[in-house]
Amino acid sequence: MLTLPMVNRLGNGSGVQGYSRWALVVAAIYLVCATVTVFTMKKRELGAREKPFTFRDALYTLRTNDQLLIIETVFILAFTAITMTTSVALYYFKYVWHNPGAYGLFTLTAGAGMGIALLSYSFLAKKFSRRAIFITALGMPIAGYLAMFVISMLTKNVNFMLPAVLFTVGGFGFLGIFSSIFMVDVVDYGEWKQGYRSENIIFSLLTLMGKFSGAFASLITMGTLFFAGYISTKEDLLGSAEAAMQIPWQPPAVSLALNILMFAVPPVILLIALTLYLKKYKLHGGYMEEIQGALAAKREGSAA
Repeated sequence: MLTLPMVNRLGNGSGVQGYSRWALVVAAIYLVCATVTVFTMKKRELGAREKPFTFRDALYTLRTNDQLLIIETVFILAFTAITMTTSVALYYFKYVWHNPGAYGLFTLTAGAGMGIALLSYSFLAKKFSRRAIFITALGMPIAGYLAMFVISMLTKNVNFMLPAVLFTVGGFGFLGIFSSIFMVDVVDYGEWKQGYRSENIIFSLLTLMGKFSGAFASLITMGTLFFAGYISTKEDLLGSAEAAMQIPWQPPAVSLALNILMFAVPPVILLIALTLYLKKYKLHGGYMEEIQGALAAKREGSAA
């Protein structure tokens, strides 16, 4: 929501300077947050290895933890869907609705949906199982994309779309929480199956998931627009708020491509992720309780 206005303010009309200076501001915020995390988090050792991981150990860990590979794929697909939406939204409002100003309200509502999900998870976790919440979290955006598409066909007023946006991104908010929760389960599963814990390898994949998701989303988005005949313009390169409000001519196929990218591709990707989760992921219910019970008994024996 802040990027385009801040690019314009910091760049004084120059998109290059604006983006560079805004990137430094965002990087500084990340650095502060990372520093706070490093100096305030406490480390807890559970079944620590006597020697550090080698690269071969890391490859073995990834190759033999089947549940890790499955849930990684599920989250890469899910994050690809949300990344596509945030990437395409500005183009969609600009070239389909001819109202780029709607993008700010869209992203503000999306942020609110994410925040509501983050704040409500602990309450819902007391009432429902993780599996039920996760399936719902994947189902919410699938239904939400359909609702957004229907609304966009009926009206070009962004206010009518906002409830569907809130609902859609709320589902993604829950998925963001589960990306860490499931990694803990996968670490436990790895310890039970492989005999050692591997948090450092498994949790480092959270960053890798984001990289893969961004790459896949860009490949799908830019590839589709390229084949639709999208014309890259000077306004795109400038990056200022005033330039973003200008709406150059684009081929008719671009409008169709943007509708497909905005409302059709993400729910299909999420449906694939949901199917994979239902058919292949098994760390829940009695099976997970059995694993955790075996690990608890092992640690009690070690302590004794």
